[in-house]
Amino acid sequence: MENKGPKGQYHYVPTEKQEQPEIYPIDATKAVTIQELGIIFNALGVGMTEEFAKLHKLEHLVVWPQDTK
Repeated sequence: MENKGPKGQYHYVPTEKQEQPEIYPIDATKAVTIQELGIIFNALGVGMTEEFAKLHKLEHLVVWPQDTK
């Protein structure tokens, strides 16, 4: 069910408590392939600033805005 909030914004109002799946910690040091690490990083939405990337020579890992066109 949705209710109209301030300034015409819609807010989701749950009608019943929905059960959430149980989430477990990940130990990335146990990854056996680089592909597994890539899946983990992409799933978690890992990102970095331009400064961090340059400082640690990781610019090749960043998806720059012009790359998404």
